[in-house]
Amino acid sequence: MKSEMKRLSIALGLCCAAALAAVPQPPAVKKLENLGFLTGAKAPGNTLGQGGVGGTDLGYPAYSEKWGKMFLFFGDTFERPENLKGDWRSNVVGYGDPGRIVRDRILDGFVTNRPGRACAAVEGRHVDGREMTRIPTGAIEVDGRLYLFFFSMRSWKLPRNIRMNGGGAVFSDDAGVTWTEIPALYRKNLLEGGSTGVVCGFTQVFPVCGRDGFVYFFGEGGFRSGPIRLARARATCPDIENPSRWEYFTGTDDGNPCWKEGTEGLRLCHELKKANLVDDLCGEFSVCWNPYLRRRLMIYTREGEGEGRVTPISIRARVADHPWGPWSESTFLFDRKFPFGYKCNSVYGGLTHERMTENGGKTVYFLYSQYAPVYQTSVMRLEFQ
Repeated sequence: MKSEMKRLSIALGLCCAAALAAVPQPPAVKKLENLGFLTGAKAPGNTLGQGGVGGTDLGYPAYSEKWGKMFLFFGDTFERPENLKGDWRSNVVGYGDPGRIVRDRILDGFVTNRPGRACAAVEGRHVDGREMTRIPTGAIEVDGRLYLFFFSMRSWKLPRNIRMNGGGAVFSDDAGVTWTEIPALYRKNLLEGGSTGVVCGFTQVFPVCGRDGFVYFFGEGGFRSGPIRLARARATCPDIENPSRWEYFTGTDDGNPCWKEGTEGLRLCHELKKANLVDDLCGEFSVCWNPYLRRRLMIYTREGEGEGRVTPISIRARVADHPWGPWSESTFLFDRKFPFGYKCNSVYGGLTHERMTENGGKTVYFLYSQYAPVYQTSVMRLEFQ
């Protein structure tokens, strides 16, 4: 009897582990609709007149409970999008009600340093070969403090894996008016130095509240040149700002996540292939909880061939029960062949937030960008089956 009970216990344990490790089905899409520009002179809110934002991209969302509004962190910004000139700012910060932003495509305003001029949260040098620009990769509010993660681009002309200098973070306690850099969180792009060094997978960081006392940091390195990895820290300001308190995901054991703290954890996270959440060549991405799917939703840029398409870049979605996965196979959303009503040469992004939804999460709004022929951020509406 004891031996039978033992065998039953082992079998149940294996079943539980298998259930924990089960890969979910990819999300099924019912409808995808391009709503149009959020930024630029032709957007409903005319951000050129609003903050001198004639052309920009990205728009990483972070909702502030303290200030009661959604902040959007845009990338390189110009007055004239047709030639990328005029009052170049490496990034600007818009804000507004999340529903109004996505449904009406109107921002309440921008953080400014002079009347009518949106200003950079963390400005780049604008010197090619040293630091061309600084671009946001994600943001979050913890204990009333806004954290913005960014990467420093050395040159757009270099190979993708060595284009960056590195990535870091800044914080603001006054609704994005002033920002303070956190030197301890700056990571060089190459962990081992030199052109053959290992690319740090956390030079681009998208932070997410885990609702379990942790902030999870989804990371990617290089520039659309590697997988997505994962780290976490307790959801307190001292823990987030101290890299030695970060724990890195190194894989699973019987379906349970394994974590290793500090420098050793960072090393193992890079060495172990089982630590990769998504093995695509990934770029701009976001992750949030979706109550309709009852899973975490990831939307991201994939570098590489689309299914039966000749374009090198596509926007995709995956789901998972836990931040560490396992993540589903990807669902193709669209590429530059999507019927925009004009010839579109590039698309990238996929930036969303749990507050950018309707119908209990069945409808999701997300931001995407295009480089040409029009440099802007637009809103897409996605409805799941």
